[in-house]
Amino acid sequence: MSWIEKIRNESALSQGDAERLEQGLMDSDSLGKMVQSLPDDVPSMAWRSALNEKLLAASPRRRPSVWRWPSLIALGAAAALTSIFFLSRPPEILAPEQSMGPEAMLVAEHRESVAALEVSSVGLGMEESKSVATGHPDWNESDLEPL
Repeated sequence: MSWIEKIRNESALSQGDAERLEQGLMDSDSLGKMVQSLPDDVPSMAWRSALNEKLLAASPRRRPSVWRWPSLIALGAAAALTSIFFLSRPPEILAPEQSMGPEAMLVAEHRESVAALEVSSVGLGMEESKSVATGHPDWNESDLEPL
């Protein structure tokens, strides 16, 4: 079997064949032509599979992570405690007082919504802009228009 057939079959080369191949590659000026003359074949799936099996056998085995189980246990415990804490409390339902009439309930609801709007909105509220206007006598209406 010649060294070319050994290379095609991916067999090991003898020392003499390896030296002759190396010497031929060093002496050859037509190395580019020789590489170009090689067929452009796509590796077969069987060859790829064999290569993957060789790589898998050669790769070191990964040990299971030591930190995985304690972190999963801690995450589960935190989720359980959180669900127990939130599910054990009775929901806070604000029931209207029985003594309030419908008008009083509407007024109370309006005041709560205005207070929530003032807290959550940007800028001055209506009462704040009025107090600012009365606090500085040098200002006139044109100073307060952007508000």
